[in-house]
Amino acid sequence: MVASNTAQPDQLLDFLGSLELERGLSRNTLEAYRTDLLQASAFLAERGRLLETAGRDDLGAWLESLASGGPDSSPASASTLRRKGACLRTYFKWLRREEIITTDPMRDVRSPSRDKRLPKVLSREDVSLLLAQPDVSTAAGQRDKAILETMYACGLRASELTELEISKLDLEEGTLRVIGKGRKERLIPIGRTLCLGGLA
Repeated sequence: MVASNTAQPDQLLDFLGSLELERGLSRNTLEAYRTDLLQASAFLAERGRLLETAGRDDLGAWLESLASGGPDSSPASASTLRRKGACLRTYFKWLRREEIITTDPMRDVRSPSRDKRLPKVLSREDVSLLLAQPDVSTAAGQRDKAILETMYACGLRASELTELEISKLDLEEGTLRVIGKGRKERLIPIGRTLCLGGLA
């Protein structure tokens, strides 16, 4: 028998209703759950399986297919994979709680991780070209050069640079106090060249 290309309609509605009642989830979140479950159901239907009777290998294969992508789709991001895996876990826990299934196939399924790519960095030559761009014969050029040199020499994120305050700069001590991610503060030593040429 070929499976339907959707989860059992009444069962899916009951599951979403329980999420709305017990967790107070928003309509957008509930719609995301519904979409994820229907997508998993469609994948499993091609394998002749129903979502509710799918095994660990079936569900793992769906997540792997998302991680790999295909001719018409790009590989899913790590956050998307985590979300869809969490959706399946929540659904199968509910199925077991409702005694619709006796074992949870998602118990031993790990969401596939995407390879983390190292960030691209500028070469030393690229940095030299970038720092040489501002026209230091103008006030705006001097400002731009100071911004670029500060960002490069101190290893600042763009957001950290834009939030810098003059009160956080100590030219005598040669330090810069920066507020980073999570409002964490760090003290960065700055070189004499930057003090004299970039920030003075």
